[in-house]
Amino acid sequence: MRSYRCPGQSERSLEAEFYRCPGCGWEVEIFSDELRARCPRCGREVYGKKTPSCIDWCKAAEQCLGSDAWRQLKGKRG
Repeated sequence: MRSYRCPGQSERSLEAEFYRCPGCGWEVEIFSDELRARCPRCGREVYGKKTPSCIDWCKAAEQCLGSDAWRQLKGKRG
């Protein structure tokens, strides 16, 4: 398995925020490099706030994420 590191993200600038799960109310930690996380209590997906990400501005986003994931995420952001 290869080690993956996004060339546009510095590990030192990661921030974490807590969001309430819409299913059970549990506080779920989502890092600034994540779009969503799964609630450890009920398993539902919890989405962080919509902010510009590499999907919106990075020329290498499609290559970095893979075409299928890029198209899926780009569609959710548009």
